[in-house]
Amino acid sequence: MDNTIYRWDNAKHEVWKNVKTFPHHFHNRSDDNVSESFLPQEPEKALKFILVFVRGIIY
Repeated sequence: MDNTIYRWDNAKHEVWKNVKTFPHHFHNRSDDNVSESFLPQEPEKALKFILVFVRGIIY
């Protein structure tokens, strides 16, 4: 395992307050690499979004 992290987060971490979608943000490959989160708010759409993302990572 290479400890790669992919995580959608909505905690109000002050360090990420400059992210356009704050408090929503995305940890891309590590805890320190954070960008905007485009995860839909609706649960069904969010699940589809995540599954498509994971498929892209796997293949």
